[in-house]
Amino acid sequence: MVGGSDAHTLPSVARAFTVVPAARTREEFLAGLRRGFTLPAGRSGSYARLTADVARIAAGAYRENARLAREGGAAAWRLAVMGAVAPLLPLLPLVTAGIFLHEQLFARRHDRLLRDATTRRRRRSAASGPFGPAAAPTLAR
Repeated sequence: MVGGSDAHTLPSVARAFTVVPAARTREEFLAGLRRGFTLPAGRSGSYARLTADVARIAAGAYRENARLAREGGAAAWRLAVMGAVAPLLPLLPLVTAGIFLHEQLFARRHDRLLRDATTRRRRRSAASGPFGPAAAPTLAR
């Protein structure tokens, strides 16, 4: 298992991350990562953080286009369109609520699929003959 942030704004960067508990150096971390000795750490995203990040992105887009609009051209046109859309900004929490719910359902579904596949694999590997577990197949001749 690994943890990582899908951050799109600086305040959200590195809030979730992957740890290899016994690693003391970069090489040990990478070796542990390759061998699967990992743990997710940090804080998971929340609805409030998602909404705040999307609001920061929108505010940044308005600031950037306002700055560029002084030069005219496409930025001025974009700013005019963004101004027309501005009355819809109070709906942003509803949009992010839908996105957050969708992401939560996606994560739960895939967690269940992973657990089911892992359980089936364990049951299959534990299945054996009447004298206990079968030896693992080898390539030795």
